[in-house]
Amino acid sequence: MKKNYFILTFLLTGLLVNAQVDLSNLSFGVKAGANMSSILADFESSPVYSFHAGGYFEAEITEGVIIRPELLYSSEGFNAETYDYELDSKIESEVKLNYLSLVMVFKYEISEGFGFEGGGTFSYLLSGKQTDKSNTTTYSVDIEDEIRKIDVALTGGLYYEFETGLNFSLRYSYGILSVYKSTDDYTTDFDTKRGLLQFSVGYTL
Repeated sequence: MKKNYFILTFLLTGLLVNAQVDLSNLSFGVKAGANMSSILADFESSPVYSFHAGGYFEAEITEGVIIRPELLYSSEGFNAETYDYELDSKIESEVKLNYLSLVMVFKYEISEGFGFEGGGTFSYLLSGKQTDKSNTTTYSVDIEDEIRKIDVALTGGLYYEFETGLNFSLRYSYGILSVYKSTDDYTTDFDTKRGLLQFSVGYTL
């Protein structure tokens, strides 16, 4: 997994270094939207619906190709269900993970205003909490020590932008690192990846 992280970082860095960015066409914008986040693992889970918000800037590299870095606050997580045989009760768990995400995508225009985008997302964990509910009790615990601080994902999607600057995008991010990590007190025996579907509304100033 670390190898994939370094490969993605190297590729994105190389593209930035070699890109001929036209700073005269630099533009800024803001965006916000809905998240449908999940975890891709061997156990049963269901998605959590939340939000993201932040800003971006765009610069044209060549005709029809735009680089777009974004800095976003992204609220994510997942739901899971287990059974506690000692309590003889079903346990419903909600995991909430809040990230500060640096998104780097390249936009390729197919027709006027419409195109697809692809790149990567680097996320830093701000907080993590798990809430467990049984038939008799509800309790919450911080799980930041169990979650990887830095996550990397491949990102791709579609966008449409009006001449006014109003724009819409639909993208999916697939994590290439395991969400949970092994520590001195906690060892995972399963692989977990982030899955994130985002619908965004933005405005380029």
